[in-house]
Amino acid sequence: MRIVVVAGDVEAPIAQVRMLEPLRALAAARGDEIAAHPLHSLREAALRGADVLVLQRPLTARAWRLLRAARLAGAAAVVEIDDLLTALPAHIPNRAAVQRGLPWLRACATEADLITVSTARLGIELQADLGPGLDPAAVQQVGNAARPLGDAERATVDPSAPVTLLFASLDRIELGPVAAALGALAHRRPRIAAVGPVGQELARLLGASGLAVQAVPLMPRVDFVRFAVSLPNPVAVIPLPASRFAACKSAIKWFEYAEAGIPVLCSDVPPYSDVIAGGRTGVLVADDPASWREALERALLDPAWRMALAHAAHAQVRAEHGFGRMVEEWAAALQRAVERRRSAAVRPRDAAEHWSAWLHRVAEAPLVRLRIANRARLERRRRRAAPGP
Repeated sequence: MRIVVVAGDVEAPIAQVRMLEPLRALAAARGDEIAAHPLHSLREAALRGADVLVLQRPLTARAWRLLRAARLAGAAAVVEIDDLLTALPAHIPNRAAVQRGLPWLRACATEADLITVSTARLGIELQADLGPGLDPAAVQQVGNAARPLGDAERATVDPSAPVTLLFASLDRIELGPVAAALGALAHRRPRIAAVGPVGQELARLLGASGLAVQAVPLMPRVDFVRFAVSLPNPVAVIPLPASRFAACKSAIKWFEYAEAGIPVLCSDVPPYSDVIAGGRTGVLVADDPASWREALERALLDPAWRMALAHAAHAQVRAEHGFGRMVEEWAAALQRAVERRRSAAVRPRDAAEHWSAWLHRVAEAPLVRLRIANRARLERRRRRAAPGP
């Protein structure tokens, strides 16, 4: 099978974790051929001979044209959606751009042979939002998983060392109740490490308490895992709002912390309440200062409890959310997409679409070169602006 994977940024963690790592493992096991392309530089010629196109978060007219070209050439088309893009919270930086692209997402999801989603709840909510044109039988869950780590790569418990409370987030999160609880525990002098935007916000909220926050920039996933397990007695703290968008996420953070041997305290809301056995494989905390204080204080003072949480979580994640299962679910999804494409009657191009496709093929080469140059220029600018080591 020849698999072509397309994402806005194929090096981004969301593309690697959701698609490329499991699909490369699948291809290696079966002898399949796999190629990955960023959307901005992919040409239709790269789709020739493909059996399956996997397209992540298609939100542009160009994504729709490529999906149509693949299906008309005989390939199965899979649309991969990992978040409830139809209900992004206001604080998400690219919310306006995503909202502008929703008509194309709807068109791609309606045209595709299969839509893969990370959770069953996400599939249900997307069907409700994208409208009756979306075939419910075309939605299939491919759950997230953590890459397995060896014993030497996991965190250890040292009763003689301090506890490190670890926060990490790609975006801004609500920290009020947790910060209030930490302020009340200032006499315990907890060590706090925060990766991403959460670091500055925690430092601001805790400034009056005298607690120091080790704020660390976002880093690649592999580096983050190494950083997390290097901390003395890390305990992950995951506040999450009770919202429709958050409930449709997967519990990927818990999967990865469990694999790394790090116990987790998290808000008592989906997706965490869907998978964590409260008090045994993690701590589900009501979102108020008193509940957070109780959970945090026990984590600071009870090493045996922390160890038991970590061991039980590791066993559950390996048994129920392992990487091998994710690979198997991708294999089933690709096979189903191919079968659905074989039995599908693909709508031919009308005159307007023929003209548009021809026009874009003529303009493709210079436009692709321009996109590549622009992306390279933006990347150089980003690197110059990035903080030093």
